[in-house]
Amino acid sequence: GELSGNVGLAWLHNMLVGPKLQGPMGAGESGDNAGTGAAHVKTIDVSFTNLLAMSGGLQVETREMLQDKDKYRQFLSRMNSEYDEAFGDAPLREPVDFAYPKAPAPQGSREYDFFSDTSKK
Repeated sequence: GELSGNVGLAWLHNMLVGPKLQGPMGAGESGDNAGTGAAHVKTIDVSFTNLLAMSGGLQVETREMLQDKDKYRQFLSRMNSEYDEAFGDAPLREPVDFAYPKAPAPQGSREYDFFSDTSKK
C-alpha cells in the first residue's frame, strides 16, 4: 500500500508485515533483510517508544507540567548546557530528512518461535 508522507509509519509497516517480527509478546526487535531471522528479545524500545511516537509524543504535556511547577526555564537551561557540553555548536538535527525503507519487507515464514533452543547453533 501507499505510505507516502510518514517515514515512521513506513518503517512500522515493514516491521509489522515482515516475517518473524510478530509473536506472542508483540513486535520483535529486528530482523534480517532476507526475512530469515529475527532477534529473540523483547525490550521497551520497540513497544513503548513506537506507540508514544505514533501518538504524537508527550512534549506538550511535559512542557505544561514543567511550567506549572515553575521548572521549565531550569529544564531548558540544563538541556542546553548538556547539549553544548556534548556537541558544542553542532546543529540539533542533521540537515537531512529521515530515510524511508529501501525495499518492502521481505516475504517468508510468519512463524516466530520465542522458545527455540539456540544452544545448538
